[in-house]
Amino acid sequence: MHCSCPQGYQSLRHLVKLSRLEVPADILTKLTAIKDDDAAIQAYGIQLAVDLCRELFDTGLVRTYLFLPSVAFFHTSCGHSN
Repeated sequence: MHCSCPQGYQSLRHLVKLSRLEVPADILTKLTAIKDDDAAIQAYGIQLAVDLCRELFDTGLVRTYLFLPSVAFFHTSCGHSN
């Protein structure tokens, strides 16, 4: 599984175009509503990734890896320090 957190709405559109994947309608609706707020897009992407990981762990998955564009951003957002 691959999960990527977009940096903004335009970034997401670019990733979707390159990957030729479809964004689920419910997610696209939520993102479209906040498309002019990059911080809200990032926060939504992080929350979506966390929720997805929780669902996977609830099924018995032991380990997952997230590939993020900015590890410093992730650590700050999750309350970690170096």
